[in-house]
Amino acid sequence: MPEVSSVAEPAYRLEWLDSTHTGSVQELIALEKKTFVKADSWADVLPLEVKKRNVQVVLAREQSTDKVVGYVLCIVSGLNTHIGKLAVSAEHRRQGIGRMLMQAVLQGTVPPSAARKSPARRPSYSSLFVAVTNTVAADLYSSLGYKQEAYLEHYYQPGSHARRLVLDVQAQ
Repeated sequence: MPEVSSVAEPAYRLEWLDSTHTGSVQELIALEKKTFVKADSWADVLPLEVKKRNVQVVLAREQSTDKVVGYVLCIVSGLNTHIGKLAVSAEHRRQGIGRMLMQAVLQGTVPPSAARKSPARRPSYSSLFVAVTNTVAADLYSSLGYKQEAYLEHYYQPGSHARRLVLDVQAQ
């Protein structure tokens, strides 16, 4: 009898957010509220943000439950893709989901969908801000090739500093 090899289905899949699908937007808001403290949460503005023409949101869904477990929100302007938010639910962290989301956006490999008929183009540059105290995120971004361009004192609020990181995607 011939041997049948089985290939495990990936645990997560990526898809574009369809801002007209209120269920997906509500899942995104729920994840935002669970992930960030109120001062850092975009839950109140997300419904408007995701409808902007230059905003792209990529979701990571767990295959077995179809639940949104992470997302990245990008603002596209010319050749730059600015990472506005990257979030992964606490119970799904340290499983490569944040890296998977970032790499898909940077490489333009998110597949087309009903929400977006054509694949994303690969940006030339990418930028983001990260809190100085968020060393886990800073390590992820550094491993992807981001470099510090600026140190911004009191960026988020008095005493809460940030780093502006940039990546030359074409050089990767």
